[in-house]
Amino acid sequence: MPLPDYDAQHLSYDLIYRGYSEDLPFYLSEAKKAKGPVLEAGCGTGRILLALLEANVDAYGIDVSPKMIARLKKKASEKGLDVKGRAKVADMRNLKAKSKYSLIIAPFRVFLHLISQKDQLSALRSMRRALRKGGKAILNFFLPSASFIAKNYGKKMIWRPALQGKAPANLKLRVEDAIAYESEPDQIIRIRQSVFSGKRKLAEYSFRLALVYKREFELLLRLAGFSKWKVYGGFKKGKLASSKQEMVWEVFK
Repeated sequence: MPLPDYDAQHLSYDLIYRGYSEDLPFYLSEAKKAKGPVLEAGCGTGRILLALLEANVDAYGIDVSPKMIARLKKKASEKGLDVKGRAKVADMRNLKAKSKYSLIIAPFRVFLHLISQKDQLSALRSMRRALRKGGKAILNFFLPSASFIAKNYGKKMIWRPALQGKAPANLKLRVEDAIAYESEPDQIIRIRQSVFSGKRKLAEYSFRLALVYKREFELLLRLAGFSKWKVYGGFKKGKLASSKQEMVWEVFK
């Protein structure tokens, strides 16, 4: 099953998420502790990967979107970072690593973009093959909330991204999300996202996410060949107690 076309998002993505940094200290800390190379699966335009490289981590990144990777390389050049051989177009479902990694990260809910169980298992098995013995994978994604979906189903959720860095002072950015089930039995939702600057629409696109529950993911891990993992509630590794927390998974080989 092909993955969605994320090329359409490569410019608006940076506008929306350039100020998001909640997960960055966590992944930076974990990458610095890795005793070997680190791979980011689904690196997008480099929000995390470039921060790892700036911290002198031996890091690499892959993404299925050529335009996302092109954008990443442009940003790296502006920062004076050499990403030759470190960022490429590739699919997490079929990692072809010349050398194995001590740590593989799949941040920012990237795993949920794998819609079918076949793709989910392919990605997990691929990660397992690409990990060194004693290495680990870290993924984070939300715990589905039936009450949240019921409350917001079909409605426009409006939010304003945190702007940082070189964002123009007069850029009044607004994002409108509308959530609906594409297939309730298959636990697939579709999000229609519109990005505005004032009254001007900058971009509009839709994407699908799979809803993956805790025990479901544990079964996927077992089927993929893993036998040891930990799950936390949030990036400070607290106890997972509710859907208000982000699920953070450490999966060991």
